[in-house]
Amino acid sequence: MKTTLILSLLFVCLLCGSTVVAQTDPNEADTVVMSLQVNGDTSKATLEIYVYSDEQLTGATVGFSWDNPNFQMDSAKATTVIDSVFDLITLFYESDSLELTNENQRFLFGGARGSSPGLDGDAGGLRLWVTYYFSITSWNGLANDGVTFDTLEWDWGSEYMFVSQSHPDSPQVRFQPIWSDAFIFGNPQVGVSVREPGLPQKFTLGQNYPNPFNPTTEIAFDLPRRSHVTLKVFNILGQLVATLIDCEMSAGNYVADWDGTTVDGTIVSTGVYLYRLRAGDFEQSRKMLLLK
Repeated sequence: MKTTLILSLLFVCLLCGSTVVAQTDPNEADTVVMSLQVNGDTSKATLEIYVYSDEQLTGATVGFSWDNPNFQMDSAKATTVIDSVFDLITLFYESDSLELTNENQRFLFGGARGSSPGLDGDAGGLRLWVTYYFSITSWNGLANDGVTFDTLEWDWGSEYMFVSQSHPDSPQVRFQPIWSDAFIFGNPQVGVSVREPGLPQKFTLGQNYPNPFNPTTEIAFDLPRRSHVTLKVFNILGQLVATLIDCEMSAGNYVADWDGTTVDGTIVSTGVYLYRLRAGDFEQSRKMLLLK
């Protein structure tokens, strides 16, 4: 998706100057993921953006949109670490306007360092960067009973990017962190409802619940006819983590559990994982987030 965001001229010059070299991630792939937490009556939500980065980051621009007009952003707050790192400028909204952000249902989080050395790389896992706060009048969206968040790109060429600089005399490097797919968050009241009895009419793969999860989660799926079924979990690089099901199964409604371990019983680390259902000619994948 291509959407134009209006940024301050200062910020554009900071991140797109002649000293910036565009290339692929120079080390282990950096990753951006989301987590949505909802209050008891589902009228309020907090959207947390987590980042894995092993580079010394000096700047970032990550823009997102959401598709449910019944979600309205109230405010945003960066973590103390990020606030101190991006000491020159920190951006939260489109054109620094909460009103415009809600009108267009899109927002930009970004920043650039001034006197700070930048954000040290950390191989320890995901770190919380920023939290956005939403009010919800209805979960009934345009596409589904929930909300979808996805990335944006800009027309001035910088796209969705991080900026890294190993030392003051070296050129800055611009690269894109991994964003595997849109994050789809379903109505939590629907997610905990009892499934209707009887044989299903079509193949379906449900969103895991809870999501995010720690340490276990449930994956629901429906089979309208007898099929050979495989249900497998992969990491963000596409490597097999666990095989939950690999057998012939009769038609029916099913729930599979995953306890966050690999095929050899090793406990996996915090991060985004993909689960894929294959049943006959049917195939579907979804994304889930393990947060410890």
